[in-house]
Amino acid sequence: MPVVEADIRDLKSLGVTEEEVETVGEMVKAVLEEKEGDLWKFEVTSDRPDMLSSEGIARAIKGFLGREVGLPAIRAAEGPELKVGSPKRSCVVAFSVRNVDLRGPVFRNLIQFQEKLAQILGRNRREAAVGIHDLDRISGPVVYREAKPEERFVPLEMYEKMSLEEIVKKHPKGIYGRDSGFGFQVFEDAEGIISFPPVINSERTKVSEDTKNLFVEITGTNPKTVEDVAKIMISNLCERGWAVERWVIGGEARPDLSPRQINVETAFVNSVLGLELKPTEISAILERMRFGVLDASERISVLVPPFRVDVLHPVDIVEDVAIGYGYNNMVPVYPKVHGIGSTLKETDFSEAVAEVMIGLGFQEILSFVLTSPKNQNEKMGVRTGGVKILNPCTRRFTTCRTWILPSVLEFLSANCHREYPQKVFEIGDCVVPGSTETGFRTKRKLAFAIAHDRANFTEGKSVVEALLRSLGLSWEIEEKKHPSFIESRCASVTVGNREVGFFGELKPEVLLNWKLEKPVVCGELDLERVMP
Repeated sequence: MPVVEADIRDLKSLGVTEEEVETVGEMVKAVLEEKEGDLWKFEVTSDRPDMLSSEGIARAIKGFLGREVGLPAIRAAEGPELKVGSPKRSCVVAFSVRNVDLRGPVFRNLIQFQEKLAQILGRNRREAAVGIHDLDRISGPVVYREAKPEERFVPLEMYEKMSLEEIVKKHPKGIYGRDSGFGFQVFEDAEGIISFPPVINSERTKVSEDTKNLFVEITGTNPKTVEDVAKIMISNLCERGWAVERWVIGGEARPDLSPRQINVETAFVNSVLGLELKPTEISAILERMRFGVLDASERISVLVPPFRVDVLHPVDIVEDVAIGYGYNNMVPVYPKVHGIGSTLKETDFSEAVAEVMIGLGFQEILSFVLTSPKNQNEKMGVRTGGVKILNPCTRRFTTCRTWILPSVLEFLSANCHREYPQKVFEIGDCVVPGSTETGFRTKRKLAFAIAHDRANFTEGKSVVEALLRSLGLSWEIEEKKHPSFIESRCASVTVGNREVGFFGELKPEVLLNWKLEKPVVCGELDLERVMP
């Protein structure tokens, strides 16, 4: 979990005492880990980016104690216009902050807050990066535009001008601009470049403890992430009573700071928590957790403040009710129904199938449910769609797989140097469209592959038939066309008038895509359709 350093003097100036920070902090997801003089270190859960600074921690503590309740006062006037050209890194939000006081620990807190948001919520500056400038050192209108590699300015902590290309190659922060795929983009005023996001700001607009007015620019590749970062920063800076101005982009002052409304049933709250709270009690708790409440009835209308970007579902509201009620106040009870635990039917069946495959000479492997469109589609010569991850950590894991066979081939590709023949299988979950709340559901599938000099269709057919025979099933095998397999060397498997899978010999181009040096016969079965 992220570690946040907060100066206790700063926290006290925001209205909390040392004792409250120690005792209440851990109840609101800010656990005190270490003290180094005035510098206190907190472990904050990653789902609360609004608490990555002193302002967020203090706000949560004061709310929990009932000292300040309801929606915080978050106001931002309309500011100047930011002119935007056509940068490849196109998502942008900007705002200014007037009459700030950055003396003492406040300056350190601001810089840490900026870096933590860009690192955690912004995925190490890829989806969102934050630049903070001294507004009084900016001249004339500000423009965000695409730039040429040879354009020059003096980067932060440097004394001579460098071209954008030189900064990427030589500056310590240049790593953030390498292999980004988004070219060069800059903010500039009447005197020249003031920022090269997501890499570095200019020395000319450097912020210090003497700075009185701030200009904050947030750029990225994900519009929601960029706006979320802006909402959190503006909300926390407003905690200090500073005046914020949202700059106008495309005729609109952004971000939208109005609260979102989520409805939650009183019965749902009590069923999840095992309590018997009245609507008025739930409403009072939510107000202490800094939510707004419109209607305290059996169906409670909750207003979610803009900095609570982690609240996505009514169950998130229930979690805050639990925190506000106090986990220590919940009385443990024994379950009303006593029973003995057992494995699921699907698990027992999967284990039985695995035993058969092992008996046929296969080695079981286990891979990730997350994969990439390149592995799922391009290398296989198909289009399967799939659920895309909104904030992927790496390019390798951006999609939930819809079939397992590519994962098995990836394993073979990584083991080309091993002895042949190679016979492997995997039983695992895939994510496919379904009539559920999310529109998708998990499905258990089996995939196998055989690789050696003489791997052929007949060998794959014998494996499928041996498996189905061991499971006591009747089946039919018919010729099938599939983009991944050689024509007339692929077949479908039907059980009870339903197609349950397929197998065949991979096309040479698919083998080349995976850098496989031996012929491969492989297949996949839907275990849900063959399970008795």
